[in-house]
Amino acid sequence: MNLIKRVLSVFDRITDFLAIFGCLVVVGITVLVGVDVLMRYLFNRPIENVFEITQHSLVFMTFLAAPWVLKRDQHVRMEGVLNQFDPKTRSLLNLITSVLGAVICLVLFIYGFQGTWDYYQRGLWFPGGMRIPQYPILTVIVVAYLMLFIQFLRRGYGYLREWRRYEALEPGGTRNRK
Repeated sequence: MNLIKRVLSVFDRITDFLAIFGCLVVVGITVLVGVDVLMRYLFNRPIENVFEITQHSLVFMTFLAAPWVLKRDQHVRMEGVLNQFDPKTRSLLNLITSVLGAVICLVLFIYGFQGTWDYYQRGLWFPGGMRIPQYPILTVIVVAYLMLFIQFLRRGYGYLREWRRYEALEPGGTRNRK
């Protein structure tokens, strides 16, 4: 197995682990909110800061699972529109959207990294009852955008290969010319 395949295998394992962690966050939120409701209505003793914990947990849940969802192509797609095209055109459109997605994620990663670093250096904290620094939560978002960037590149490469196969199969395709 070459180096790129090993690195991508490790990347896939990290993506799977983060998705599982995101699922555990969902379970944790569900249990926490349920216990808070019981404590509030049965004992008149709500758990402090449940809203803030849930609010920050939703960020983790969303951004930890996003690369895993993209890897499996389970994200929102316009299948009704895409299915109107032949497979070659569909591959090209998917390639274009993958490249655009990669560029957008790269830009968000760069600016997100700069903003997170700035928040870290300035020591900014979230307002509210809990004293939580902002940079760890922003770091999750930045890491997710980097992983999404990599995943969009992989996805785009797959669609490029698919488009080239269709191009080679066409009678007037550039690869079939003599």
